[in-house]
Amino acid sequence: MTDHDAGKRPAPSLLIADDDPVVYAVLASQLGPSFDIVGYAHDTDEAIALAVKHRPDVAIIDIDMPGGGGVRGSRDPRAGAGDRGRRAVGG
Repeated sequence: MTDHDAGKRPAPSLLIADDDPVVYAVLASQLGPSFDIVGYAHDTDEAIALAVKHRPDVAIIDIDMPGGGGVRGSRDPRAGAGDRGRRAVGG
């Protein structure tokens, strides 16, 4: 049982955005026990819409995804990236 399960504090929310379902499956299986996965996006527009809706604590966004990828997604002001702490973009 994790601390999250014991009710000590809620699991941080996570948005995963990747156009490859295998990548999503691996990330979800590895991170699901420690995070509350609030959404899965297949492209940048969907990632931004889900970020606006759920305001996740953490977002993992594929840099090379239809619609501009992680660079556009992390810079879009509607997603609130500027007021939520740190961001990292990788290739």
